[in-house]
Amino acid sequence: MPVPQLFADTTDPLKQKVQKKIEALWSSSYSRTAHHRFQIPNLTEQQLRDLATLCTNEQSVAEVHKVLLHKLPKTDIHVHAEAGFLMDIDLARELARRNGCRFPEELVDKANNRWLYRGKENFDIFLQDFRTISELIHTPKDIEDLMYAFYKYCYEHNVIFALPGISWVQCQDKMDFVEFNNAYNAGLARGIKEFGQTTICRLRYYQERHVDTQLFEKIRSLLQAHPNPMIMTIGLAGGENGFPFSMFKKYYVDDRANRQVPNNQWYFLTAHMEEYSTPPQIVAAAEVLDWMAHGRHIADDEKCLEEMARIGQLFESCPLSDQACCPDQVPSVDKHWQLRKLLDRGLVSLNSDDQGFFGGVAEVYAEVFKKLPASFVELLNCTLNGVSHASQRSLLDMKQYQPEQFAKYMDIVTLGLLKIEFFCQYAALLPHLVKLADLQLQKDLFTIDLKTSVANLNGLLARIPAEQQELVESLRILAALQEANVNLTAKVTQRTLQGIEQFTTNTQKFDYQPDQKYSSLMGFQ
Repeated sequence: MPVPQLFADTTDPLKQKVQKKIEALWSSSYSRTAHHRFQIPNLTEQQLRDLATLCTNEQSVAEVHKVLLHKLPKTDIHVHAEAGFLMDIDLARELARRNGCRFPEELVDKANNRWLYRGKENFDIFLQDFRTISELIHTPKDIEDLMYAFYKYCYEHNVIFALPGISWVQCQDKMDFVEFNNAYNAGLARGIKEFGQTTICRLRYYQERHVDTQLFEKIRSLLQAHPNPMIMTIGLAGGENGFPFSMFKKYYVDDRANRQVPNNQWYFLTAHMEEYSTPPQIVAAAEVLDWMAHGRHIADDEKCLEEMARIGQLFESCPLSDQACCPDQVPSVDKHWQLRKLLDRGLVSLNSDDQGFFGGVAEVYAEVFKKLPASFVELLNCTLNGVSHASQRSLLDMKQYQPEQFAKYMDIVTLGLLKIEFFCQYAALLPHLVKLADLQLQKDLFTIDLKTSVANLNGLLARIPAEQQELVESLRILAALQEANVNLTAKVTQRTLQGIEQFTTNTQKFDYQPDQKYSSLMGFQ
């Protein structure tokens, strides 16, 4: 499964080299056989101290690590929208003000300026709090602003791919299904136009275990009747106790069949497999799932874990929410032995879950780096898994049954690979830049990140002495990678905005009247 051709000039040796690097990175990710795929220099203590002198804030080794963690490309493919998005308490207050509703002050954790998690003893309390906070959302403009704010967070923290999970049941008494979708698409469009060169976002639609069958099936029919091209994945969330995955497996069997019908929208399929899912149940679910949401208990059984490694099944780890929700089992990140096992197998991505409650994904990467601890190579493997998340079997099926959609998906994956390789090349130049006599040039090279333009990279290249061959080579590769990123981003952006516009046109005559309010379906009064 080759990646797309990155350059019009296929005869340039440097660009051929870059093309091969990206193809090799994809091959190792696709096969799931290679571990520690990245050749990042292991900086010595002296090199770290030398780099510390280039930091603009505190000049320390810790500050170097902080800078590199910020530059590190990240993914967040398990993040809940609606209340889960509302990381900015000030934005939440603004929603309450403009909608004339009560702000739930009692749910704010004053120490951290985020939402309190109160579901440790009873998960239903968390679901009720989530609903209460989501009640601040009244209009499509509210959702657009939430989506845009999340996109901005991703851009500012070098999150190169995100897959926020949306759920209409949180808002179905305020707006219809199409308005809900168009609102998220509008936020995506704003984000794409401003931040798309660094960040790509798509959506996951979360069905919820605990709604009644009538609403569950109504949403399924709406998703099929009005396919939103921004929705890449269908998931299953909500409380698992009393709602095992086996109750829903028949829907997944149907969805797998539907996506093989020519011209149907291809949805990747996931489900929460968390506290009440045993390793054998996770293995059984893998028959119909493309990857796992949560699923940390797979590490409890070596035989089951080995089976998941054999088929290349990936797991979305949310370590900060694990720590908050299950403190008896995960008292702290440094004691998260299940995550450590999944990291060792290269089968995991890192995610925020509900960033309004537990913190954003940048905090997740930083905590795992410091406390587990994990190396930069291991963190990059997590990012690679977040970019290339589907199993080999799933991708083979997608290529066979929906080749046009597969090609578009591969463009998105390739954008992620380009950014990961960009960081690797940046890391490769660090041991060499401290050898330069020009201190200002050292500082300017140290500031390179995913947002550095091709023109600026070429300007830096022109300032490097010719005898510094390693630096010259690294800068040339960085410029070529950024050129490919810019060109492919333009293609994906145009296609994405056209898809959003087409969805709006196709759904202009949609009219839906909800049968009941969400609160009664949930059993909340």
